[in-house]
Amino acid sequence: MNVLKIIAHGAISATLLTASISQVLAEDEQYVWRVTTHLPMASPTWEHSLVKLKNTLEERTGGRLVLDLYPADSLFGATELFNAVRRGVIPMALTSPAYLTDQLETAGIAFGLPGAFDEVWQAAHYFKNLGFEEIIREEAAGYGLYYASDKVYPYEMFSRVEIDSLETFEGMRIRVAGVPQTFLTNVGAAASFIPGTELYQALATGTFDAGVWGAVQEASNMGFYEVASYRVQDPILIGALEAYIINEDAIARLPGDIQDILKDTLEDHFWSTTIDHMYREAVALRKIESSQDITSISFPDDVREKMEIEANNIWELEGNKGDSASAAIEMLRSFRDDISKH
Repeated sequence: MNVLKIIAHGAISATLLTASISQVLAEDEQYVWRVTTHLPMASPTWEHSLVKLKNTLEERTGGRLVLDLYPADSLFGATELFNAVRRGVIPMALTSPAYLTDQLETAGIAFGLPGAFDEVWQAAHYFKNLGFEEIIREEAAGYGLYYASDKVYPYEMFSRVEIDSLETFEGMRIRVAGVPQTFLTNVGAAASFIPGTELYQALATGTFDAGVWGAVQEASNMGFYEVASYRVQDPILIGALEAYIINEDAIARLPGDIQDILKDTLEDHFWSTTIDHMYREAVALRKIESSQDITSISFPDDVREKMEIEANNIWELEGNKGDSASAAIEMLRSFRDDISKH
């Protein structure tokens, strides 16, 4: 072998060695993402969704992707999360589509529409099997974000007063977020938004007569039943009240295998967390009924009738927000027709 061949052979070997070392370093590199949310640590979603996802990702990536979790208001306010992730200030957040209605025309539908679903499985089918998740994900991609629903579950009301008629309901001061704010206002209540972290005090002092914050687990863990002892067992809606938004540039900086693991894990997480949440709701309801002075009530007939009328109006309003929203509503109406008893 002449000198030139020896030099060339050595250069090739060095290049291959460098590439091999770089690959090993990339495989061993740890990516730590700051992740925050609109939820306080007292929310069961903190433990059973965020912490669960963190642990699963660390296990599946061998510790190469680590989520560094921050509770509500520790980094950004609830309404600031979208822009923080879009601009890459943080790579990821768990937020609510209720806070994204100014950016995504289908966010109100994602949060949930009154009268859309009677059971959790119907919402899950609409999101994942019929393709609604792809519609809102495509919208989010226009902002450089990857969108993944956390789970679907009911959105329930708790009240300081017994709701026994439409007359009682009209004028009630109710804390609520997203599309239901317009919906309950149209039914007759004085619905408005404050952060969930302020709701206990607002109920305790009588500033609000009722609130809507998740369902049984959320209300129980946040102590709301202590100051609002009527649980309205008819959900306002069933929807994906929380969702992960992830900066797509941050995803692109991950090795290919971690990108795949992240997206596959988020898909698995939706199904396992939805089912787990249903189980925990049943356990939590049994616990509060046996240990707390809670009364479960239903909306009276005249309130239900007004709600049905206003729900139809809300569907029209949301469907008129754009082509994506119109397609989502059309798909929802078709689904309802398929399962209708009429």
